[in-house]
Amino acid sequence: MVRDIKWYNEKFSYSLIYQDQTWVLLKFDNISLALVTKGQHPNHFAIIDPTIKSDNKAKKHRDGIYFKYENDPS
Repeated sequence: MVRDIKWYNEKFSYSLIYQDQTWVLLKFDNISLALVTKGQHPNHFAIIDPTIKSDNKAKKHRDGIYFKYENDPS
């Protein structure tokens, strides 16, 4: 993961929000990007939904946000 962080440092301007041994959260002007170690999470992307917290299927993420995984047809 250190190699990836170095690459982002060379290419982009962002704020480092969180980092531990298994994942890093980078905040850009228009998006947040989580870099995770292989096997930590399924491939996914996030869409912000302010009402998700009230969904009984939503779970609280370790960074404090609420989330729910959905599968597309593929």
